[in-house]
Amino acid sequence: MIYKYNHIFIKFFFIFIPFIYAILYAPYGYDGYDNGFILGLSWQFFNDYVPYKDIIYVRPPISYMFHSIFLYLGDYSIIINRLFVYIQIATYSFLTIFMISKAFNYKNPTFIYFLSIISFMISAHTFPPMAWHTIDGIFFSIIGIFLIFNFQNILLVILGSLILLLGVLTKQPYYIVPIITFCFLFIQKDFKKLIIYVSSFSLFLFLFFLYLHKNDAFLQFIIQITGQTKLKDLLQSGFISYIKSFKDFFFVFLPPISVYLILKIILPKIKIEFFYLIIFWILIFMLNTYLNANSFYSVAHNFSHLLFIVSIIYTLIKLIIFKENKYTLLLLFIIISWASSISWGYNLTIFFMAPILFILAIPILNDFEKSSSIAKMNLTIILAFITYYVGYQHPYNLDHPNNKKEMTYKLEDIFTKFKYIYVDKKTYKEYKELKKLTNQYKDNFVVFPASTLIHFVTNTNNPIGVDWVMNAEINTEKNNIIKKLEENNIAVILKKSNLNPDGKFGSEVTNYIYSNWEIIQKGDIFNVYKFKK
Repeated sequence: MIYKYNHIFIKFFFIFIPFIYAILYAPYGYDGYDNGFILGLSWQFFNDYVPYKDIIYVRPPISYMFHSIFLYLGDYSIIINRLFVYIQIATYSFLTIFMISKAFNYKNPTFIYFLSIISFMISAHTFPPMAWHTIDGIFFSIIGIFLIFNFQNILLVILGSLILLLGVLTKQPYYIVPIITFCFLFIQKDFKKLIIYVSSFSLFLFLFFLYLHKNDAFLQFIIQITGQTKLKDLLQSGFISYIKSFKDFFFVFLPPISVYLILKIILPKIKIEFFYLIIFWILIFMLNTYLNANSFYSVAHNFSHLLFIVSIIYTLIKLIIFKENKYTLLLLFIIISWASSISWGYNLTIFFMAPILFILAIPILNDFEKSSSIAKMNLTIILAFITYYVGYQHPYNLDHPNNKKEMTYKLEDIFTKFKYIYVDKKTYKEYKELKKLTNQYKDNFVVFPASTLIHFVTNTNNPIGVDWVMNAEINTEKNNIIKKLEENNIAVILKKSNLNPDGKFGSEVTNYIYSNWEIIQKGDIFNVYKFKK
């Protein structure tokens, strides 16, 4: 009876957890960089800008095209979009655990919901709930695979192929997903479905290319998506970073292994489960780091890379040596997790932890049927919830360190489209000054190096097709951007504290304006520049 009620609790907790997270975290923080990056591009597309012809973007376009749907919600666009990000993570976590459990012929619903909750919490961790191409890629890929693999209906397989293509067109690393999907269907000898998948996927890809061609954007598409993403980026993110992570191997695994062995000796009659020990160790370790360093990236790096390595080695051994074909689907998901980690700035598998956590749970699958597992599951959920609640007291901000308790200023008081968004005093003052300046220059302004949602919240058009003039995000367009600015006499509202021109994450365009243009207006946070004719 207790087990039955606990199952109901866990099921409903999973259903409501995206909304709980949205209430606790979605209203807090905004940095004007990553936080509005995708939605800022969506605003341009929403206003009939043509991808690559009018919009500068170094990845495939589906993320900003898709998220433009939320802009129809007006003042509620940002806050609802933040909720949706949590729904995305919960959706792909659940579908992944469900599909792997089915492949393993394991049908315990309590386990599926429990592991989906833990996968959601770790994958969401303290990353801000913002539209993001990496999350979109996983989301569309998993839904596409779910429809293709789990249904025989031709229309659903075709729909799955379309959704899978959407995932491919979010970010270059996901190009591998249709290839491994093809391989899986081929290995399963499901040739009828394979033909439908290949045919429909190819047709939809052709239609996408045709859309670009009809809008004279195909050549620019090729130039922009290939100009910044190099082979060395793949090698660094996809291989070298994993090799380097071995230095943390003993630090990550030795404590839980030691505790496990000690408990086995001290308590020989009690079954000790390594799954819970490794999860508890990760969470306690992260909690300690949040409390002392306000940093989550380095922590995530320590365990997610190593867990990935252990997971893929274990899966390959099961497939190659023991010939256990049920691990084939698991391998596919692990490869998607690896693809999600290929990134300039967030080189982690942490966004997609579901397949890795399933592997950790394999030794104790049968124990989830027992009532003795209730306390362990509940304790794990509580500890994970507390860990990330503490961690989110310092929300992600590229501009300056901040504290959630200081976020008492309603940004909607300045721009109504920031409905229910709270920021600290520094950010509030910044946008108060921006409000005054943007009112002066109407449609003919840009903010450098970035204020990614400024044109959305001011209902203006971006005159240069890019919101963030970071070197990595403008590819070879530096001279064209400067030319547009000068020919159209565009006012550049330039933030004084962000003038670094160097490297992938610097801004040569910003530095050029600072060095060569004339200041026509000075403010506390921003100066306004215009071209000296």
